[in-house]
Amino acid sequence: MQRLCLDILKRMFHEKLTRCEIGFLLCVSRYQDQGGCVKGVYYKEISEEIGCSYPQFYAAMRSLEEKGFIRCAKNNYYDHDITVIGNDYRTSDIYEDAGENFRRKPYINTRHEIFYSRTFMKMKPGAQLMAMDFMGVTRLNKGTHCIRVENFFKKYQGLLDVSRRTLRTYITQLKEFFSIGVRDGKYWIRPKVKVYRDGGNTETENYNEQQI
Repeated sequence: MQRLCLDILKRMFHEKLTRCEIGFLLCVSRYQDQGGCVKGVYYKEISEEIGCSYPQFYAAMRSLEEKGFIRCAKNNYYDHDITVIGNDYRTSDIYEDAGENFRRKPYINTRHEIFYSRTFMKMKPGAQLMAMDFMGVTRLNKGTHCIRVENFFKKYQGLLDVSRRTLRTYITQLKEFFSIGVRDGKYWIRPKVKVYRDGGNTETENYNEQQI
């Protein structure tokens, strides 16, 4: 199940996650089963995929567990079984269309190209979280999100605890992936085509590969 629940994203804003912590959650979510569990997480593979050092991997894992995002079980010397808490989709009907599954429990598809992009992985954590939120709100609003300029700054300054100047810097970076314009005193936000390209294996391929 290559997805991350939008309720988890809200907590990611609240806890002010680091770049490595964000990358860690995105990465393990690509290999989870319907219950949010990933078996046999190997530190070298995850570290290479998200571009962090081995000590940073372990620091992120410990921090995410302490903050209640994941639950870890070490079953052998080499790897861990990790469960993403609150990312349980066992009640989802696999035969139901993606739109209906999304409406039942809104999520971000972590298979999309943006999450494999080195540009995204090098962004400040605040910009990464904004990108993820843009993906959620645009899908909730059928592809385009509209919000008054003042409300936009009020929302993200509150979520990220940053200045307007910093938010403008994030907006400039995010134009790599989103069309962002101002019209009639409102921000109009739409993901570019490259955001939604499939950046990796299918859910089944990733899950089977991880099990092996």
